[in-house]
Amino acid sequence: MAVNRTFDPVAEATAAFQVVVKNWMLAVPQLIVGIIVVVLALVLGLGSIMAAGGLAAMMSHGDNGAGLAALSSLMGTIWIIALVAVVLGLIACAATIIAANDALAGRPVDIGGAAGKAVANLVQLLIFGVIMGVACAIVAITFIGPLIIGILMMYGFQAIVLGGQSGISAISESYRLVTKNFGPSIIAVLAAIVAYIVGFVINMVLGIIPVIGQIIALIVGAFIFAYTITVITRFYSLLQSGAVVTATPVPPMIPPAAS
Repeated sequence: MAVNRTFDPVAEATAAFQVVVKNWMLAVPQLIVGIIVVVLALVLGLGSIMAAGGLAAMMSHGDNGAGLAALSSLMGTIWIIALVAVVLGLIACAATIIAANDALAGRPVDIGGAAGKAVANLVQLLIFGVIMGVACAIVAITFIGPLIIGILMMYGFQAIVLGGQSGISAISESYRLVTKNFGPSIIAVLAAIVAYIVGFVINMVLGIIPVIGQIIALIVGAFIFAYTITVITRFYSLLQSGAVVTATPVPPMIPPAAS
């Protein structure tokens, strides 16, 4: 009879932090995305500000046609930035998953190779992301709805990138893993939440420093993202392999003293 492998969720969450520290390059994909989005926002945002100023001036002079054209340009700029952020974010997420999986297995981390493999999964990642986005939008009237979806679908990207699932089948795969292993999955979520809280505090303290504070925020955010991905990737691999949480030893019953 086969014996299932056991693991300690808290120890694994702690070990994931050490993996990220030793393999700092895991933060590179998200850091690059952050820099690109900031640059786009600065460059295109300047044009948007000028368009908004022109919009106000045109409207005040009754030139509604030109004002609508300026408004369309402004909205187009926002959509371009959002689209680039989503696509690059998905690639960065997948690349980090692949690189983290290599680091966890003791293999050398190859960010370039991981990015290439990530691009190959982009279509399925987009399908999964769109479905999740629509689902969250439908239940966005409550905070708990998107949170529940996020937890139930926490292994979706790993199922696509590492498990070879499609964007649709990854939904059922993630749901299966989370519902069958709710305890350890929640510990992974809590570990990520704690990491983001720590990052928030660091950014609140250092964010008041002009320029440098914003640069630090990008770096801290990239490392927290890398840690979150590494934790979830580790738990996905363990749970997918059939590993179970280490049972807490039950102390032996002490017989009552004879009267």
